[in-house]
Amino acid sequence: MHNNYWSLILFTLLSQFGVGLILFLTAIHFFQNNVLQSFQSGFHWKSLEFIALTVTLLAIILSLLHLGSPLHATNALNNLKTSWLSREILGISVFAFGVFLVFVFRMINLPVSWLIPASLIFASVAGIALVLVMSKIYLIPTIPSWNTWYTPASFALTAIVLGSIGFVGFMFGNFSGPSPAVQISVIQKAAWIICIILVIQLIMAFFHQSGLTRLETMGIGQKSFGEGTYHTLYLIRLFILFISVIFMAYFALKAPSLPVIFQAMFRFYFSILALVIIQELIGRYMFYAGYFRIGV
Repeated sequence: MHNNYWSLILFTLLSQFGVGLILFLTAIHFFQNNVLQSFQSGFHWKSLEFIALTVTLLAIILSLLHLGSPLHATNALNNLKTSWLSREILGISVFAFGVFLVFVFRMINLPVSWLIPASLIFASVAGIALVLVMSKIYLIPTIPSWNTWYTPASFALTAIVLGSIGFVGFMFGNFSGPSPAVQISVIQKAAWIICIILVIQLIMAFFHQSGLTRLETMGIGQKSFGEGTYHTLYLIRLFILFISVIFMAYFALKAPSLPVIFQAMFRFYFSILALVIIQELIGRYMFYAGYFRIGV
């Protein structure tokens, strides 16, 4: 795999992580606003929008590195009518602007009640559009390993699973607020969402791999998906996903006892978080490593 694919791996994962965080922040605002009010705002690591903004800015920096020279960044928007890559750069810029608005409005806390929900909706819509545009870049007919249903589905699920697992980790940092019972309920619901998404990812990975092994790979950059390193990585990721599902289901069941065994649950949860991040890195590496062309 080409070395600069690592910048793409981190760029896509970080930007989708940012989208997932904003989607959860929006959901919390509209369905559990009392929990949101307990979160800090401004330049603080206990501010969820600050984390989302930082992650998104890191993704933008990585996208500039992928261009080879940051001086070429302004040229990336030259072909918005025909280039999905140009639309991606525009998309992440609009999304970053939306996250910035959320950050500013939450920090200054203006008495205008509609500004925060409006900025959250704007950032969420921009984030969803960004993930869709990202996936369109790779739906190339001459690259059959990318030109499948799996590309948009996996990108969307990555945003949800990274956003949700990051959100629960964030909730740990804000635990013991004014309504711990409500916080526990939110953590438990988010944990079950993560569990369901991991099961879906497990099933999707199995069917996608089955499809790849049936591909005719005689082309530019011939690949063997049913053996060798690629297949080994697939088996490792499948195993990690399986273990993650079991661990996350156990965590969700034990969530009501969180105040009693907080330290043990804290360590257990962050071991799950590490497993999920590792399987996402493996999955995205496999995505780019699966590149081959059947035409020009």
